[in-house]
Amino acid sequence: MDINNSTRAAWASGCIQTHAFATRSQSEDPAAQARDLIGNVWHFLRLECGMTPEGATAQIEMALDMARQEYREDKD
Repeated sequence: MDINNSTRAAWASGCIQTHAFATRSQSEDPAAQARDLIGNVWHFLRLECGMTPEGATAQIEMALDMARQEYREDKD
Protein backbone atom coordinates (compact mmCIF):
# COMPACT_ATOMS: atom_id res chain seq x y z
CA MET A 1 0.00 0.00 0.00
CA ASP A 2 1.40 3.36 -1.03
CA ILE A 3 0.89 5.75 1.87
CA ASN A 4 0.89 9.43 0.97
CA ASN A 5 -0.66 12.59 2.36
CA SER A 6 -3.99 11.88 0.66
CA THR A 7 -4.11 8.53 2.48
CA ARG A 8 -3.24 10.22 5.77
CA ALA A 9 -5.95 12.84 5.21
CA ALA A 10 -8.52 10.10 4.58
CA TRP A 11 -7.55 8.37 7.82
CA ALA A 12 -7.85 11.66 9.68
CA SER A 13 -11.26 12.29 8.14
CA GLY A 14 -12.53 9.00 9.53
CA CYS A 15 -11.15 9.82 12.97
CA ILE A 16 -12.66 13.31 12.91
CA GLN A 17 -16.07 11.99 11.84
CA THR A 18 -16.01 9.31 14.54
CA HIS A 19 -14.97 11.86 17.16
CA ALA A 20 -17.67 14.33 16.06
CA PHE A 21 -20.29 11.58 16.35
CA ALA A 22 -19.02 10.38 19.75
CA THR A 23 -18.95 13.89 21.20
CA ARG A 24 -22.24 14.89 19.58
CA SER A 25 -20.51 17.84 17.94
CA GLN A 26 -22.86 20.61 16.91
CA SER A 27 -20.35 21.99 14.42
CA GLU A 28 -20.54 21.05 10.77
CA ASP A 29 -17.18 22.72 10.12
CA PRO A 30 -14.56 19.99 9.69
CA ALA A 31 -11.77 22.39 10.74
CA ALA A 32 -13.57 23.07 14.04
CA GLN A 33 -14.13 19.34 14.52
CA ALA A 34 -10.41 18.71 13.90
CA ARG A 35 -9.45 21.35 16.47
CA ASP A 36 -11.74 19.71 19.02
CA LEU A 37 -10.17 16.31 18.36
CA ILE A 38 -6.64 17.71 18.69
CA GLY A 39 -7.60 19.38 21.96
CA ASN A 40 -9.00 16.11 23.26
CA VAL A 41 -5.84 14.27 22.20
CA TRP A 42 -3.89 16.81 24.27
CA HIS A 43 -6.05 15.93 27.30
CA PHE A 44 -5.57 12.22 26.57
CA LEU A 45 -1.80 12.63 26.54
CA ARG A 46 -1.91 14.39 29.90
CA LEU A 47 -4.44 12.20 31.68
CA GLU A 48 -3.97 8.76 30.13
CA CYS A 49 -0.26 8.91 29.25
CA GLY A 50 0.82 10.81 32.36
CA MET A 51 2.39 13.71 30.50
CA THR A 52 2.78 17.22 31.80
CA PRO A 53 0.99 19.95 29.86
CA GLU A 54 4.35 20.85 28.33
CA GLY A 55 5.02 17.22 27.41
CA ALA A 56 1.62 16.84 25.77
CA THR A 57 2.17 20.05 23.83
CA ALA A 58 5.61 18.82 22.73
CA GLN A 59 4.08 15.55 21.45
CA ILE A 60 1.55 17.45 19.34
CA GLU A 61 4.27 19.79 18.06
CA MET A 62 6.38 16.75 17.08
CA ALA A 63 3.41 15.35 15.17
CA LEU A 64 3.01 18.66 13.35
CA ASP A 65 6.72 18.73 12.51
CA MET A 66 6.42 15.21 11.08
CA ALA A 67 3.37 16.23 9.03
CA ARG A 68 5.25 19.24 7.64
CA GLN A 69 8.15 16.97 6.66
CA GLU A 70 5.76 14.55 4.95
CA TYR A 71 4.23 17.50 3.08
CA ARG A 72 7.66 18.58 1.83
CA GLU A 73 8.43 15.02 0.73
CA ASP A 74 5.08 14.13 -0.88
CA LYS A 75 3.86 17.55 -2.13
CA ASP A 76 0.24 16.45 -2.26
